[in-house]
Amino acid sequence: IAISGRDGLTLIDQHAAHERVLYEKFLRGVDLTSHRLLFPRQVKLSHKEYRIIFENSSLLRDFGIELDDFGHDTVIVRSLPDVLREADIRGILSDIASCLLENATPVKTPRETLAAKIACHKSVRGRVILAQEDVARLLSDLEGCANPDKCPHGRPTRISLSLDDLKKMFKRK
Repeated sequence: IAISGRDGLTLIDQHAAHERVLYEKFLRGVDLTSHRLLFPRQVKLSHKEYRIIFENSSLLRDFGIELDDFGHDTVIVRSLPDVLREADIRGILSDIASCLLENATPVKTPRETLAAKIACHKSVRGRVILAQEDVARLLSDLEGCANPDKCPHGRPTRISLSLDDLKKMFKRK
């Protein structure tokens, strides 16, 4: 997304921006309504993934992911938050487990790690062309964030170029 203004040009990474917006909403418990699955899903995990998922099952429940032990490193997923209804639940649980395992010396809390992972899976991808109303809502939501300049992984959500920067780039100054 490119926005021109009196001071220059701002480029926005819509994926990173949407990720930041969702991350902060998820940390506050917004947009995490969960529903029980009519047909619970069996998910086979590696032993390490299985162990870390169960060690953090209460945290997962806070995010609307309810699961039970099925034995032999397999879980039964009984409920999911609406934002993950169409997602690859095996991939998400594996990603969550990897993040929690990598976060042994936490820079982020497990809750922040999980919110970042769910936000990443659910955020709009760069190839998607947003309607003007969606762009306006995204920009408004981004401005309402506590830390609007970076996604949960530290990438910039926006980069600004001043008129002087642009003039230099075009060798006009």
